[in-house]
Amino acid sequence: MLKRLSSLYFAFWAITALVAWMGLGTLLAAKGGPYYDIFKDLNERMIAVWLTKDAMTHPVILAWFIGLCLIAGALLLNTSLCIWQRILPMFQTARLSRNLLAVIHILVILVILGHGLSMIIGDKYLTTVMFPGQTKVIGDGYSLRMDSLVFLDDPALLRLPKHDKHLKMTRDAVHFHENHAVLTLLKNGRIVARSRAGVLAPFDHGSLHIVLKTFLWPKKKNKLGALMIVVRNPLATPFFVIYALMIASLGWYVCITWKRPVQRQK
Repeated sequence: MLKRLSSLYFAFWAITALVAWMGLGTLLAAKGGPYYDIFKDLNERMIAVWLTKDAMTHPVILAWFIGLCLIAGALLLNTSLCIWQRILPMFQTARLSRNLLAVIHILVILVILGHGLSMIIGDKYLTTVMFPGQTKVIGDGYSLRMDSLVFLDDPALLRLPKHDKHLKMTRDAVHFHENHAVLTLLKNGRIVARSRAGVLAPFDHGSLHIVLKTFLWPKKKNKLGALMIVVRNPLATPFFVIYALMIASLGWYVCITWKRPVQRQK
């Protein structure tokens, strides 16, 4: 039984089920659909808060979430048993590739656990549109002020339909690194940090993670704004470090196990 649970066959079907289940979630969360607002609310709050307050009023979404947790749990079980029964014995050998494979499995487990813990640890303080000069109260005495906003590209891009916007706002066509907002973080009215945040460059202060998700130009406004997300999660930095190590380890493993095709003699 344990051998089956730790097998590559079981892992394949667990990953396939996870992809299919996430695809179902994408369909349920489609904009304009009956569950769009529920998923949006779920995304803007901590999962633990949603489960204790609103989950029972949305049985379809609750069933989808429980299924997601069960499939992720099956994948976690498979990876753990694979390490115990198949990978750890490899440490008896001196081959770098086998030892690195064990490290990758351990990092995968830590990433899955990190996703699970992020549902119950931390807070989502704020998800809101901000404009230069505005100050928003976050919580725990914190407030966030947007001092200025720099968008070097044609603002008309921000009013394109979603499909056209994705096609035209590419890395090569838009100044992703130069476009930014200058933000000031205050606590009890006193400035504690000031920095800039971009789409690919969040503003971090301790366990606070401030993200500029996207730039906006609402039709009823004459100035540009930005959708800001403020999250407090003490696990954010360790999680991203572990995630980066996992990706680097996978790349290293591919490099050291890559076999060049044997050239046939003519």
